[in-house]
Amino acid sequence: LSARGEALGQYPPDKPMDAWVNWFAVAPEHNVLTFSTSNYDVSNRMQYTDNLYFLDLKHMQLQNSKKITPIEPFERTVMRASPIYSTDEKYLAGIASDGRGFLFDTYGQPLWQVSVAKPTNIGGEWVNAIGRKALLTEYGVVFTTLNTFNRNNWQLSTPVEHPGNNGIFIFDYDGNFKAKFTAGGNTEETESKGDLLAVAVGRNVRTRTYQEHGAMLIDLKQLRIKQLYKTAGPVQAVDISDDLHYIAAIEAPAQIDSGKIIGEYRLHIWDINNAKP
Repeated sequence: LSARGEALGQYPPDKPMDAWVNWFAVAPEHNVLTFSTSNYDVSNRMQYTDNLYFLDLKHMQLQNSKKITPIEPFERTVMRASPIYSTDEKYLAGIASDGRGFLFDTYGQPLWQVSVAKPTNIGGEWVNAIGRKALLTEYGVVFTTLNTFNRNNWQLSTPVEHPGNNGIFIFDYDGNFKAKFTAGGNTEETESKGDLLAVAVGRNVRTRTYQEHGAMLIDLKQLRIKQLYKTAGPVQAVDISDDLHYIAAIEAPAQIDSGKIIGEYRLHIWDINNAKP
């Protein structure tokens, strides 16, 4: 749409896609728009079965598309909250729900991939930690993961937590591992500014460790946890002020197994240097 709300282009031009378009990213200097799909139900009759599509941003015409081969035990590859371009538009990063992180060039040519949470078969049951988000920073590529899930039925419990669950994984741009941090609950929204990375920490539906709710602040330069902020309810979103002095977070209430409601709808503002609200 134009600044006035006028339609400038559409893809596909004449019909809706038979795919769930979950996320998109734009590289305006390279005239590229790319989006990922989450095709949970794929049939032989579906037309749009690839995972990444690259459009000419000006004319909304398809330039390229890529299918990422699924890995056991999954029948398809799904991306939930990626891809994302680097600020210089040189790199495109994404993470699949199966725990594989990817780095591409601007136009989708693969540079490298890594599994940060490989699905594991334990006693005939597949246990996995879902890939959540990719983030490109000055200090490297960040991938995050969610709770542990049972592949056969996500509502069933698992015998153990997957070692890659609720994780923050940092790699350099050549694909070399730099650091791993583990949150006590779901890694929700993430935000990076300067040498800081803020991670919203939500619920852990496997361990019921409600005291882990809050936000994690990571020093990307020194590769250490700079501060942990605790909240009663799970945190859904975080942001860092441009002057790197404050972190903001949105808390939400949650109902626990006993039926009790913990937390509230609250906005938190923390002083990064003093660690005080």
